[in-house]
Amino acid sequence: MSDQGANAKDAPTLGEGAGGAGGGGGGGEDDPDPVTDEMGTAGPEDAGGGGGGGGGGGIQLVARGQIKIDSSIIDASGGVGGRTFDAALADVGEGAPGGCGAGGTIWLQSYGDVLIQNGSTVNAGGGIGTQTTNIGSLHPDAQDNAVVKGLGGVGGDGYLRFEDSDGFVNTLGSTVTGVRSVATFRPDANGDFPGHPGLPMTVNASTGYSRWFNAELDTPTYVPLFDDPLTPELEGTKFDAAGQMLDILVRTAPGSLDTPGRPDLVLATPWTPLIDVGNISDRRFLQFRVDFEIGLSYSFSEPRPYVDFISIAVEL
Repeated sequence: MSDQGANAKDAPTLGEGAGGAGGGGGGGEDDPDPVTDEMGTAGPEDAGGGGGGGGGGGIQLVARGQIKIDSSIIDASGGVGGRTFDAALADVGEGAPGGCGAGGTIWLQSYGDVLIQNGSTVNAGGGIGTQTTNIGSLHPDAQDNAVVKGLGGVGGDGYLRFEDSDGFVNTLGSTVTGVRSVATFRPDANGDFPGHPGLPMTVNASTGYSRWFNAELDTPTYVPLFDDPLTPELEGTKFDAAGQMLDILVRTAPGSLDTPGRPDLVLATPWTPLIDVGNISDRRFLQFRVDFEIGLSYSFSEPRPYVDFISIAVEL
């Protein structure tokens, strides 16, 4: 999975193509024109084919401790192509059925174990039609004497990627479908994600967002306020990184001309450190974000980073 993109924290994530391709639509039936007996021109006598099945989609789960799939189902299989019906909707109609969609991607990453047990199903297989769900018919001769019935094409299998502490995932007694690979979920010698040089591997990461705040001024000046730990009063923003990584970021945006009372997100500034909020003043709306990152050595018995209070003055 080393060819996948990265998220805002530079951790590898599924890319746009991981969901599997959809199946192609079935071909239509070209019947002779009832007056001219000619073919090749679409008319009421012709029938359309069934639609193609959708791709299976993508699922990525990342955990510090353990991922346990116990008597459960994760399904990223391809969709079944559409069928055709006669005019009464009682039997198969003219037109080819749609092709089934390809399976998607299921990517499980755990610093502990990945367990798939007790009859669970993990499915990234391609879609498979049945005589009920994916049938169609065609007349191979111009006189419409012969009828050929059939199913849409089967979708290709998607991908399964399991990464855990030892690179071994026991799936005995469960059903696992798809092109499968396994690896250990451990940083390389430089502390980076396996297969992603330059991307530090952080097991615990969390991001929280505030709502947008309306300063009630079109050109306000924002001033960050911070608490003085030597006084008992709370004068401003108070936090403790506890030896880990903690970022407080802000962004601002002008009011929307199309939707009064709401920010114009197209014109929003980039995320900026809280201490530099004054550099992105003169915009009516403000939002803050808090990012936590806890390294691999954290034991959960140590103090955790926290943000107790965030304060930003709004001045003329």
